[in-house]
Formats: sequence, C-alpha cells, structure tokens
Amino acid sequence: MLLWAAAALADPTADWRALYEARFVEIADGTPGNAVLIYQATLLDRDPGAPLFSTTAFWLGRAQLAMVLIPEAQASLRAAAAEPETRGDRRAIFQLDAGIRDSAAALLEEMALDAAQVSALPAAWDFSAGALPAVGGWRGDGDDRVGIEPVDGQPALRWTASLDRAEPPRLTVRFGGGTNVREFGFRARAGDRALALRVVMVDEWGDRWSSPGIPVGEGAWTAVTIDVRDLEPAGVAIGPRQLGRVVDVRLEATQPGAGDEPGPGTLFLDDVTAS
Repeated sequence: MLLWAAAALADPTADWRALYEARFVEIADGTPGNAVLIYQATLLDRDPGAPLFSTTAFWLGRAQLAMVLIPEAQASLRAAAAEPETRGDRRAIFQLDAGIRDSAAALLEEMALDAAQVSALPAAWDFSAGALPAVGGWRGDGDDRVGIEPVDGQPALRWTASLDRAEPPRLTVRFGGGTNVREFGFRARAGDRALALRVVMVDEWGDRWSSPGIPVGEGAWTAVTIDVRDLEPAGVAIGPRQLGRVVDVRLEATQPGAGDEPGPGTLFLDDVTAS
C-alpha cells in the first residue's frame, strides 16, 4: 500500500486515492501513525506546486500533532500554509487551496498561543527583561514583524503590520485556565503614521467582546486601560450575554479613517499589564 503511494509520482488520481486512504486509516482505525506514513509517501518526490500538496501536508500535520510530534507537525503545517510566492514554484498560485492554507495557519496560531500562554496574574511586561508572550495572526500575515526596539532610550515592543487586508492584523495573548483577566492595560505609540487600535477579548464560549476604536498618534504615548465591564459584544454572542473567563486578549490595528491610504503601519507598546 505504501509502496503504491510512493510510486504514484505526479498522478493526481493516485494522490486523491492515497489521501482518502490515509484519512480512512486515521478515522476508522484511530491510528495516526499509519496515516502519517501514507501522507509522507504521497508527498515523496512532490514539489510544492503539485496538486494536493497543501491538502496532504495539512493532514500530515494534523496526524503528527495527534502523535505529539510538535516540530514535525509545525513543519508540515507551515508547508501547507505557505503563500505561493514562498514556495519557489509559480504553478502553485493556480493550485493553492486557500481554505486549506487558512486552516493550517489557524492551527499554527493556536499551537503558538497554547505554548506561550500566561499562567498567573497579575502580570506585567516592560520589555527590559523579556518579550510579551504575544502571537501575531498567522492568516494573511504578509510583512508583519514583531520585535524589541528602543524608544526614547527604553525598550518597547515594535509591531509592523499591513493594514490593507480584509482581516485586521492582530497580536494575541492567551491566558491559561487558572487566570481570570478583569483589566488589561498598556501604553501605545504610532510609528510613522497614525493608527487606531481595538482591544478584543475572547471568552471561554468563543464570543468576542470589543472596546471602541482607540486613536494612537505619533510622537507621544497613549495610556490605555481596559476594564472588561466596559466591553461590548462583537457580533452575535453564542453563550451567555455576559463575558465569561477571558481566554485571549487581542490587539487589532486598523486605519484611523475610512479614506486613509492602505499600507504598512508600525505600533510601539510598553508597560503592558494584566490583572
């Protein structure tokens, strides 16, 4: 069976058969290890522009994750999530499954958030001793960059993100089950253009609760303190109409006005606190 999958070369029909065979083995037998072997054999000698490369790499990553093969799963999911331009094969732009790419990117983001979650409150970050355990959104990342840079002689978090995408760029901090965030604060300052910032908290029901837009100008720090009691539901709430335990705190960057030019924007953060 595995030899047949490896010998299928670039036959899309054979790739579909191998993919469904692996999915059947994984679901029916509950044996991700055997499925991993079939997925790997299907990808053997395939370049990233081949049909079903993204789909097979995604399911390979899922199966590896079930086996707690974390580095291997991350590598497979990154291959599935890669933009066509990063694959070195222009044919991929016609064969890329955008839904699979987004699913792989979302899973990578979840894995990174779980690995970096905050386990105790109160917590504070002034960037003199280390970075904020924040994770940037993986989907449509473009040229997002996060790092530490001196501002007025003091270290601060620098976040550069593209503002011309359908889904706003975000930084997320995840909080573990032993925490219950009631207040989140920080100082913010724009780089070379004014920005707007929105704080979104996601509770245990998956509901989102949002602050109003916060204008952030250049050249001076804006102090922000968000009390969970001041947040409004964003969209239709699934659970109770009361914010539950906060799982994620997201900072979403947007343009301050509808007529502003799209493009990259830079935001500096300092003195981040959660309690």
